[in-house]
Amino acid sequence: MFAAFTRKSLYYLLYILAGVSVSLLSYSFIGGVEVSNINLNTVVFASSENENVDPLVLGAFVEEIPVSKAPSTFSSQIYNSNYRAYVFDKYFEKNNSPLQGYGKNFVEACIRYGAPDDCLLMVAIAKAETNLCKTDISDLQKNCWGFGGAGSNRIVWPSYEVSIDEVTRRVMEGYGTRFFNDANNGKLYYCGRHCTKWGNVVNSYKYEINEFGISLGFPSML
Repeated sequence: MFAAFTRKSLYYLLYILAGVSVSLLSYSFIGGVEVSNINLNTVVFASSENENVDPLVLGAFVEEIPVSKAPSTFSSQIYNSNYRAYVFDKYFEKNNSPLQGYGKNFVEACIRYGAPDDCLLMVAIAKAETNLCKTDISDLQKNCWGFGGAGSNRIVWPSYEVSIDEVTRRVMEGYGTRFFNDANNGKLYYCGRHCTKWGNVVNSYKYEINEFGISLGFPSML
């Protein structure tokens, strides 16, 4: 009788352990993201050589990249944010810009107004015009793009959320995708007839930001 009781207790214990194992597998976490709540068929990749890349910084979007198309040089870390927004924020951080933390706002505005996917132009213009809102009173004005002109003509916005959205809308509606693809296509209207090199400068910053993202282990945005 004692042996039968022991066997029954053992079976019951094994049953409990099996249930716990299944629960743990069902609610396991990868990089802080509950597996049961994500699409395992699409991921955002970060280089396995860059362990300092911080996942889940922004929660606005998921950049869906089919697992089947994953480059062999990238590990399958899963991010609950759009990698472009992450790259922008890291670029702002590197440059000690007050725009740090607003990367997702650039991406959201580009998506909202149908701008090209790379969304590099607005960041590049901010770099060219005000060194990412670090010159003069651009931070106080929340105007990193020189929008409105010089002096009292320059527009003042109440917040970066508003200015990023509004400038992206105006540039997209007024200049279109050709300007986003190549800043030379709108340089004389945006900057003026004296700005013969402005387009090339902005384009160079686009490439600089893109290369910075690649150095973090993310795919090219161009």
